[in-house]
Amino acid sequence: MPVILDFERKVIFKEGIVRADTIRSAKDGKPMDGFRASIYFKDINYVDTSGNEQSAELHLSIFWSFQPSSTLSLLYRTIDEMYLYKGMIGHKIMLPVNPEPDFNDNSVYINDSHVPVDVLSIQGIKIANNQLVAELEIKFLGRFEESFQNVSMVKVVNLDIIQ
Repeated sequence: MPVILDFERKVIFKEGIVRADTIRSAKDGKPMDGFRASIYFKDINYVDTSGNEQSAELHLSIFWSFQPSSTLSLLYRTIDEMYLYKGMIGHKIMLPVNPEPDFNDNSVYINDSHVPVDVLSIQGIKIANNQLVAELEIKFLGRFEESFQNVSMVKVVNLDIIQ
């Protein structure tokens, strides 16, 4: 079984973007307003079963629905969508995980094994320099193919806001 090397510190945020988006729910086909983010991490270092140090990168594609307050919704229609991002500050949004409807399907290959990755939650911290600074709670499901023990971590990311 491979060993993750200093997982919490070594999984490094590389870049990311976020934009307002609408998707159709897999559950009932109805439109869902929310946000779509594309996030890249580098340097997932591990020791493979042969004892060699390896490295992997991770791309997360996540969507979350966010219902702003009625005040923010009115401002959004008359001013701009930046108010929607501001409405996320301080709110922890729990995301659906597999097999729940509308879960975000993400994975990484470590030691030639498929490792599902669940993004459990996202919380807006602040808006700065046209970026949403957010905290992600992530779980690597290494036990899925007996690749390694499940690993959870919290990462802060700076997502460029695309209008």
